[in-house]
Amino acid sequence: SSSSSSSSSSSSSSKTSSIRMHHTTTEEKNAIRSELLRLLAKFFSEMESHIKCHCVHFVSKVLLSQSMTMASTMTTSQDAIRDKSLCEYILALGRADIQQDVRDRSRFESLVIHMAIGLQYDVETIPDLPLPSNNGTQTITKENAISMLLEKKPSSSWLPIERDDSHGDRTDGKNNPFRFGTLSSMVSHKAGNSYLPLPPWAEYDSPKSLRDPPQK
Repeated sequence: SSSSSSSSSSSSSSKTSSIRMHHTTTEEKNAIRSELLRLLAKFFSEMESHIKCHCVHFVSKVLLSQSMTMASTMTTSQDAIRDKSLCEYILALGRADIQQDVRDRSRFESLVIHMAIGLQYDVETIPDLPLPSNNGTQTITKENAISMLLEKKPSSSWLPIERDDSHGDRTDGKNNPFRFGTLSSMVSHKAGNSYLPLPPWAEYDSPKSLRDPPQK
């Protein structure tokens, strides 16, 4: 009976915790986000490269989300200003990271954010903004940045296979039997770990003379 009571209490506590997380208020969410940004900024240099890339992508989303919130409410709180500073600080750390993947991700998303909404701190390492187009508009708008960084995108495995069995030749790009968006689809043949497929095995051994050293 004691084990059943403990299991019931644990299940009820888990339900309570899930309910509490589900009904988290906006103030509590903002506090969690601020604490998370503080921890990311503190331990960014000690993280693995793939985790740093996720951190950079997260702070880019936070910057865009805050920009949308500020535009709708027309107000800026001290917490929002602090979070924005932490986000830009993490982006600056990523742009100067020793790992190339982290640097590329940070510089790409920093430039997108800077062109869309503008960055305030540590912009010396960001390349110069491109000139506006002929009609005077920005090259990347806030809507473009939201589409690139915030909207959910389908994975390549979800998309249909480009198959056309009406023709025997599938090397022309039009009759591509591979899934759209994959590397194999781009090069029109199976590209496992290389761009060029291995030739088929030879049916007969090559002549021994081909392996003899050249005669002087």
